[in-house]
Amino acid sequence: MKILRTHESSFGQWYVQVDNNGIRLELSFDYKPEETEVEKVVLSLPKDVPIVDMQELTINEAVVFLEIDYAKIDLRKPDKEQAKIVEFINAKAEAVLEVAK
Repeated sequence: MKILRTHESSFGQWYVQVDNNGIRLELSFDYKPEETEVEKVVLSLPKDVPIVDMQELTINEAVVFLEIDYAKIDLRKPDKEQAKIVEFINAKAEAVLEVAK
């Protein structure tokens, strides 16, 4: 197992891309994991999981996913991740209104 990339999302989630014997995986954590933790997770994965061909996600597709998630949020009490989605959608709406002026 080799860690290829570790990055933190804007809403605090950590993603770790690993190469596990030629198979690329992306793992998600609520915190920045140590290499030993990543390795433990990779070793615990079943060996017979089918490989899914991943495609690159475009910015527009990512925005659509956020908009779908936004529609499901109870705006009276969003959790931390949902609050970031609300912030993003509100900023997008403000930008659209600015252009429309």
